[in-house]
Amino acid sequence: MKPKEMYKMMLSESITPLFKEKGYKKKNNVFVREYPEVVQIVHLAASSWNLPDYYDFSIDFTLFSKPYFALMQYELPKSWFNSTLYRPILGGNIQLLKSPRGYIPDYHIVSETNMNKVAEALRSDLVDYILPYIDPLWSTDALIKAIEVAKGQDIFGSLPNIHDEIILYYSLDHKEIAQEKLSEALSIEHENPYYKPKLIEIAEKLGLNYFNLI
Repeated sequence: MKPKEMYKMMLSESITPLFKEKGYKKKNNVFVREYPEVVQIVHLAASSWNLPDYYDFSIDFTLFSKPYFALMQYELPKSWFNSTLYRPILGGNIQLLKSPRGYIPDYHIVSETNMNKVAEALRSDLVDYILPYIDPLWSTDALIKAIEVAKGQDIFGSLPNIHDEIILYYSLDHKEIAQEKLSEALSIEHENPYYKPKLIEIAEKLGLNYFNLI
């Protein structure tokens, strides 16, 4: 049996039931759980370097905010299984949660691999790291708190972004805080030429004041 087929069998027999118990829907190697405000996605992402005689993959996760799409007047994805073109509110992978300062190899499968051990390691990482992190993040308020924590830890790279905080606070009708976040964001010197235009777009769509801030 080819490594990719071994992976598919493990996914079907050992991993998919775990997600279905949690209320996720599945398509291929992507699992989606949708709430009124938040969409949680776990992707067992295949390496772009895979060949017929080996199969590598890792665990990625992304979190989307439905109020964000509504307030920014963006059309929701027709399918959350095809949401890779959209920027999530939070996103990361098993490496960030399990060992933020170190490197953890991806899961590796060859024809001689003991798939019981791979399945056990994968389920352990999902149960001990990925799902406990994602499970509580089903509301806008929870997303905001997670953003504050992630900013303090500085392990999510370009995510989270202060742009998102403005929109999330506004969606909770905390307009004064949203205005404060906008002021803070506009006071930051940034080399990205799209940084301030994006903030102005947000301010205009939300009706926030930016004229005396630029």
